[in-house]
Amino acid sequence: LDLTGQLPAPQEVRAFLEDRTPSKAKRARTIDKLIASPAFVDHWTLKWGDLLQNSRKFLGEKGAYEFREWIRDSIESNKPYDRMVQEMLAADEISPTDNDALRATGYLVRSWYKFNRNKWLDDAIEHTGKAFLGLTFNCCRCHDHMYDPLSQREYYSLRAFFEPYDV
Repeated sequence: LDLTGQLPAPQEVRAFLEDRTPSKAKRARTIDKLIASPAFVDHWTLKWGDLLQNSRKFLGEKGAYEFREWIRDSIESNKPYDRMVQEMLAADEISPTDNDALRATGYLVRSWYKFNRNKWLDDAIEHTGKAFLGLTFNCCRCHDHMYDPLSQREYYSLRAFFEPYDV
């Protein structure tokens, strides 16, 4: 369920339970089979696709498709997670002439707001915090909280990373 988003078929469960191979090897073989399946790629493309949020609105249908396909291609080619994140946040700096990698910057463009750069930057920071750190940055944009893990200074340090970006 975790790897493919689907429950195994009853015959797959029966075959797994009847297999007398040592359990560690049996589990490893099953996991390898699931990771190699198209269902794994589909499931994780959808999970990563949550990063798109309102992408069609800003990227248009073609741009949203390109970003979604970049996610699919990255998962299918077993691209490391850290490389995926780097490309989403800075492919234009890392590989400015690689059109394949540049599709990843659809992540940054997805919430672009033409009439208010601050709104776009705030959204980019908030979505980046949620997607990659599991944290929200809304409060620390304006003030510090005693029990909040992030300070206002840290918020603006992250924002400084995005400031030079020009959509």
